[in-house]
Amino acid sequence: MTLQIMNDYGHLSNLHTRVVVPIVYDNAAARAALEKYIRVFERLELLFIRQRIKAIRFVFIFFAFLALIRTSKERCVLVLRERRHLFSARILRLIFRIPIVSELHEGGLPFREQKKHHRAFQRFLDSVDGIVFTNFSQHQYLETNGYGVTPKSIVLPNGVDTRKFSQAKAAPKDSAHVFVTYTGQFTSWKNIPLLFESLAHLPPRFRLRIAGGKVLEDDSRSYIAELEKKFAVEGRVEYLGFVHPNELVARAVNGSSVLVLPLGEGLVARFATSPMKLVEYMATPIPVVAVAHPSVTSLVGPDTVHLAQMDAKDFANAIREAVGEEPEAQQRRVKRTNLIAKQYDHIERARKYDSWLQEIIDDLPVRSTKRAGSEGP
Repeated sequence: MTLQIMNDYGHLSNLHTRVVVPIVYDNAAARAALEKYIRVFERLELLFIRQRIKAIRFVFIFFAFLALIRTSKERCVLVLRERRHLFSARILRLIFRIPIVSELHEGGLPFREQKKHHRAFQRFLDSVDGIVFTNFSQHQYLETNGYGVTPKSIVLPNGVDTRKFSQAKAAPKDSAHVFVTYTGQFTSWKNIPLLFESLAHLPPRFRLRIAGGKVLEDDSRSYIAELEKKFAVEGRVEYLGFVHPNELVARAVNGSSVLVLPLGEGLVARFATSPMKLVEYMATPIPVVAVAHPSVTSLVGPDTVHLAQMDAKDFANAIREAVGEEPEAQQRRVKRTNLIAKQYDHIERARKYDSWLQEIIDDLPVRSTKRAGSEGP
């Protein structure tokens, strides 16, 4: 997730906006790697925080931003990724008359709809000057459940390097094996068991390729082995372990016949999860199969992604349909998905974000003639 933040806000900084991002690091090597990574971004600055001061991290960030804003001659915006930072952000807003923007991610929606929780979340929405939704379905959920959302909101899924994924190579039609590929985490809402159960409903030549997984690779491998045994698909799963994003296309995506996005039950899977992985898939020339939750259907258009229910047989049938589609129909489908994906390229996202932040700033009293965006405390 750290690299995703670097990319999203780094590309924003290339539009002449100064961006300051607090980053927790473990050791000198990790810090050096991050410093090297951001060299391509013009005005992205990292506020480094050692892991060992976790207990006082909020205090450190607050006073660091207090000093930054006080000495800045540029106009500022505080961006929150977690609601727990709202109190300190509101103090800074009170002192400096600067706007607060909140990004909503997987944990951003209210997970309970009892009256007191509803009121508490509405107070949060009323406390910020703008909302960045990372999926259309998040906005849909709030409207359906009677929340009042500020007119100053925008939907900006995490950015994707669409050029890199567009260079992926699909498997030839006459390949001996049909590789069904998943690249991502093993979090509960991803519903990884669905992939193994679906594989059990497919002919032996269908193989499952997985890149990613849990933080500890040993745990991931044992988890994979358990699922292989449970669904009797031993010998049909290729687990690549963690693959660096720069190598993902070459090592995992290339040679795939289908790219798959499983999802489970629950609020996060249905409405809150980021569609970044879906957009990466849609930028390739390879067919995509995904669970038909609002977090998917709110982004894709008609006749693009092959949609399936959360049922293993239905998911397996969607994979068969994607593989067996006529070449001309598949090309038309891929062309439509590619056009949608381009809307969420890093550079396009940064342009939209920059323009929207300007509107947020213009609605508040002016501190000076310049402006800056800050990834807030």
